[in-house]
Amino acid sequence: MARPRRHLRRYLQLTLPALYLYAVHECVDKYLLSQRVVKPSLLITAATTALTPLFAHHFVVQQDLGLAGAAYAYVAVQVRGGAWRREPGVGGVGCSGTWGWPAPPTPT
Repeated sequence: MARPRRHLRRYLQLTLPALYLYAVHECVDKYLLSQRVVKPSLLITAATTALTPLFAHHFVVQQDLGLAGAAYAYVAVQVRGGAWRREPGVGGVGCSGTWGWPAPPTPT
């Protein structure tokens, strides 16, 4: 029973960086949804979902990393999705900064 626990512990250690990226993603996603800006999040989610099998195949099969490759693939997908999200607080670019997204209303 010690062997599966060791593999599980290693997988969790490797995916830990993605946990922080996921937390930032959730905060930004909820902020944009509250401002009724849904298209960017939809497109980014669709693109990262499409890339997930490619990352998984690369790390698990081509690099022959097994379960550790699955963890690396998960982190790579989270990093790729976070790089596409250029919202306030992430990279310092605002919603209206580059892609013509509507700026959030200013509080009055």
